Amino acid sequence: MKRVEALPDLLDRLDAAGRRFGSFVLSGNGEPCLEPADKLAAIVRAVVARRGLFDELRLQSNGTVFLRPELLRLFAAAGFVLKETILHPDPVEDQRLTKGPLIPTLARRGLPRILNRLLLRHDDAASIAALLSAALADPGIVRLNLSRPNTNTRDGSSGTPWADWVAAHGADAAVLDAAEALLRADPRLRPFAEDEERLCFVAAGGKPVVLYRRDGRYGGDDLVIYGGAFVDYALNPVDLAAGAATTPPPV
Repeated sequence: MKRVEALPDLLDRLDAAGRRFGSFVLSGNGEPCLEPADKLAAIVRAVVARRGLFDELRLQSNGTVFLRPELLRLFAAAGFVLKETILHPDPVEDQRLTKGPLIPTLARRGLPRILNRLLLRHDDAASIAALLSAALADPGIVRLNLSRPNTNTRDGSSGTPWADWVAAHGADAAVLDAAEALLRADPRLRPFAEDEERLCFVAAGGKPVVLYRRDGRYGGDDLVIYGGAFVDYALNPVDLAAGAATTPPPV
């Protein structure tokens, strides 16, 4: 718990440096919801006490949180949103690839969800349209992100089992083009922002739909708390006094 006990001071340093962030993301080298409940509760208390630092609080989980009711209550009471990444539309195949728990859709309740659907080479306009309709109809989903899987390597190279799988199965340009054409033509969606990396829409009820058209820079402008210190996504030390870029508001 020593590193967790240092969290309030680290967050106070961010506040003193005038830093503000689009989101606080609780993740980890593995599944965060396998950690002891008292450790997670201490993290949540520290963040909630300094809520003004962040526009949004996110939990990045493979679904394990739904198997621990005490954690579900903890994160729900604190106002966290679950970022749930789905790699394959077949739940059994998705569980095999991501090694997460197999949880029925109806059991995924209790936290608002950002559905992060990774597009694969076999996806087409019909499968993307079905996914979009299901996400727009589900009141538990507050945002839909569509993107190709990232290799999670600094230079986009392969060489790890995950990166090799992405190279073989991840969406190509044709799939991303089909997704973009479908979203632009859908009368339920209104475009509201666009840049080289992403195309953003909002549905009639205010639900954002975001298509990431290319891989972003490794780690973006993330500021990471790792080992009791501030580092970037590549684990390089970050000097708060240097005025590094603050993460943009969440989309």
